[in-house]
Amino acid sequence: MAVELHSAFEVRLNYRVNNQNCVNVFHYRNTAAIPDPVTPRDVTVAFNTAFGGMGAGQFEGEFAKVFAANVEITEIDFQAVYPVRWLKTVGELGTPGLHPGSANAQNVQWTFTKRGLLADRHAIGSMHVGGVPDSVFEEGWINDAFQDKANVLIDFIRANKVLPNPIGILEFGIINKAVVQPPTIPPKYKYNGIDKVFETQLQRTLRTQRTRTWGKGQ
Repeated sequence: MAVELHSAFEVRLNYRVNNQNCVNVFHYRNTAAIPDPVTPRDVTVAFNTAFGGMGAGQFEGEFAKVFAANVEITEIDFQAVYPVRWLKTVGELGTPGLHPGSANAQNVQWTFTKRGLLADRHAIGSMHVGGVPDSVFEEGWINDAFQDKANVLIDFIRANKVLPNPIGILEFGIINKAVVQPPTIPPKYKYNGIDKVFETQLQRTLRTQRTRTWGKGQ
């Protein structure tokens, strides 16, 4: 089963802060069609092998650098989600944060914005990252040293992920959704393509989530 051009692949980083489960979700797309006999499942297995561990240049290793010491990365999943949703591939488990300090509240987060080339009401979004060490914020701002670490992590997320041939390159993307027609109450949404992320921007102010956002998008 060949892999279509611009298929969508999802990375879910699950972590626990003060007994609260948190998750960050990232999407990538292949930059070229991948011929038989490679399947979308093969892509996620290769993705996990290359980027699922605690080493430098891997998801858990890079996130651990910005997570407080009382944060635990509980699971990382890689999954093909469009045009067909495949069985997920699970990476390493039980990784602690490496940054000195404690995360006092799971809903205190730092944020970065991601934008596609045509970032109108589509192709634009934000990523909220929890597990913020209490030693890095001052009067609602993350300090300069932590900004540097956060920007390193953002650069890693945004960088192309190069996998062995014939898979090739996966690039950071942002999934768009469209309202299912005819409209329903509440509205239902369907997949409407994945755009390449052309720009990211760190937000220096801390954010506090006041409501539950599970199931309301990225």
